[in-house]
Amino acid sequence: MFVLEILALHRPIAAAFLLGPAISACYDPTKPLQGTTLGIWNFYSPLDLLFLTLGTTLLGTMDGHHTVSAGAWGFHLSPNHSFDERRSHKNRLRQIRYDLRMLGSWHSGGHFGWANRVFVANWLAPILARTLDLPHGHGCQSPQLAKYC
Repeated sequence: MFVLEILALHRPIAAAFLLGPAISACYDPTKPLQGTTLGIWNFYSPLDLLFLTLGTTLLGTMDGHHTVSAGAWGFHLSPNHSFDERRSHKNRLRQIRYDLRMLGSWHSGGHFGWANRVFVANWLAPILARTLDLPHGHGCQSPQLAKYC
């Protein structure tokens, strides 16, 4: 997220995936969103109790808070955001909660399942391919992914 803030000033990238991020759920994603042209996908899991609930509460998040992370419960926008900011965040910050269908891609909801090659191939690659409009054979043909693309 911190790198995306810097990129917003100099050279935005197309999109970013956050896979169980250890940043606080109250972190304001406005600047990082400006570092992308297509937005950010935040994959989070309430089942990641050891690292992103207990671990970040005891040891702290990347932004220095001792609380549950956005990787466990998603980002929570502050009530101080305007209606337009909230609408922009909703359209550009796509929050994808762990789903039991992810078990079929060898992700049991814990901290390391996001990096499993089967999960990446079945869940991340199709979203990226669709978002970047890559040629046939890629994209979100799966009904379980359609709402995330």
